[in-house]
Amino acid sequence: MEKLKTVLLTLGVALLCFSCSTTLKVVSPKANQTSSQEFALDGGHIKITVTFNKDVDPSTVVVGKTFILQTEKDPNATGSLNWPNGKTVIFLTTKTTSDLLDYNPDGSFSLKLIGSDTGNGAIKDKGGKHLDGDSDGADGGDYKTSFVNIG
Repeated sequence: MEKLKTVLLTLGVALLCFSCSTTLKVVSPKANQTSSQEFALDGGHIKITVTFNKDVDPSTVVVGKTFILQTEKDPNATGSLNWPNGKTVIFLTTKTTSDLLDYNPDGSFSLKLIGSDTGNGAIKDKGGKHLDGDSDGADGGDYKTSFVNIG
């Protein structure tokens, strides 16, 4: 019985430590895509829902600094953020697609989430750990993916 208690205690500590060391990652949209369709249009505005694996400190997600949407006509598109829960943020562009995309014949844009602070901050979880944007298992590194809106 004592051995069983020791094994369970060790297992419990291992699981606890594993959950503590998990880095903050983006679950969706998938990283490093070249023509993702994981976005929506809302009244002509681009709408991107980003889901993380852990609760994020919303004060670290700043449009134009740590959340960067680059379009064909705007290298740093403005927009608003809405947090339906601690792991999900919804970005909606201020401008419509006609002001952001060329449609020649399709419109493309990319999303970059900053995990390495180079002066403008970095996205962090509630515990202060930086986003593991490059999925190397360590804090830091930027997340990138690209989208195509079929014209």
